[in-house]
Amino acid sequence: MTNTDFWKPINLSSHVDDTTVSSQFRNLGEVVIYELNAWSGYMLPRVLPNAIRVTAEPLEPLDDILARVPPQTWLFAFHLNLTNARCVPLCRDALCNSLAQRGIRLLNSAVVDIGKRSLQATCRELNLNCVGTSRFLGGADDLVIVKTDQNHAGAPERKLTSRQREILGVSSSQTLTAASDYLVLSRRNVPLPWWNDHTLAIEEYKCNAEGIKYRCYFAGECYIVVKTRSKDVVMRLDTNQITNVYSVSRESVNSISVPNLPMDLQNCLTSLIDHLQLDFGAIDFVQDDSGRTFIVDVNTTSFSRALTEQSIGYLRDGLIRHTLGSKHHP
Repeated sequence: MTNTDFWKPINLSSHVDDTTVSSQFRNLGEVVIYELNAWSGYMLPRVLPNAIRVTAEPLEPLDDILARVPPQTWLFAFHLNLTNARCVPLCRDALCNSLAQRGIRLLNSAVVDIGKRSLQATCRELNLNCVGTSRFLGGADDLVIVKTDQNHAGAPERKLTSRQREILGVSSSQTLTAASDYLVLSRRNVPLPWWNDHTLAIEEYKCNAEGIKYRCYFAGECYIVVKTRSKDVVMRLDTNQITNVYSVSRESVNSISVPNLPMDLQNCLTSLIDHLQLDFGAIDFVQDDSGRTFIVDVNTTSFSRALTEQSIGYLRDGLIRHTLGSKHHP
């Protein structure tokens, strides 16, 4: 049975009361979610249920995009279901500049590459626990997991047209075409060409006897950390595998003061969020038998099946406070 622990929820009344906060947020104007294959069932549209949906066309000219943004817009969220959205839309930099010149605040505009290779390079840069590895780093009999660099085995990228893929320079793995294809094997048994295949990501395989894994959903000041037990290689977060749900504030995580959550999980969470300049999303962690946790996935278009309406409301409060108040990202 799931245990929901609301540990130190954010006290909005220390600034203004909830009614005033919500009213202030609504009165600022329209909120736009600029989305690509990430609407029904996804977290952000539930967190911002009154947002205007603007469906992204990757090759659309700047003027055409701006014409679809209501003039009263004050908040514009990038919600593109792609691992690397650096060039989506093709005029992305110009779009961000034009929106900023209109005084529109942008969400998740800075994060563009959440591929597994890039993620592990960031973990190394920040001195966080890292699963990234190489052919000669570790014993020949050590277990590794072979994944695609793109999230979900590149399934979102395969939804692009061939013309879009060609112009955007998108290529997906031909070796692994589904998450169910991910392989756990000894380092010595990894085919040599795979080590240099940029569409693949080979990582140290981390697991524990109890199958404990964590996913952190976050929106601004509020985090929902879901603890699961599953022996599945790929984290799918079926609701019947959830054992605990912790609703925590950014402040309490920053101070590493949340009981029952691994200290190194708390230690790295806001560091990674701030470094990647994420305003919302989800981060997956695995744990080894010594209790150490490792970041294995970042998702900016997280599905929300595991989130109750109470949890969605908590994340909504966090995003409202984030957009109205303090800014943690440079």
